Amino acid sequence: MILNRQRKSPRAMITQYGMSDRFGLMGLESIQNKYLDGRAVLNCGEATAGEIDEEVMKMLKSAYAEAKKLLSENREALDKNRGISH
Repeated sequence: MILNRQRKSPRAMITQYGMSDRFGLMGLESIQNKYLDGRAVLNCGEATAGEIDEEVMKMLKSAYAEAKKLLSENREALDKNRGISH
């Protein structure tokens, strides 16, 4: 469930909001039955859907690497705060 939510946001960023250098402002996905189930429906072919999946994975991997970097760079402060709270 959590992994599904993690993929949903980047997918919407790419397909609905145009936040991808690769696809730009193309509307690749639309929301069907917004008031019922709010399902997203792709407006592209299978090849493009595969490229979207690649772009989503690229975005997730980049965010993961950035999070690891920030945690590593701030490890001392994190350890210090953990010592205070215990």
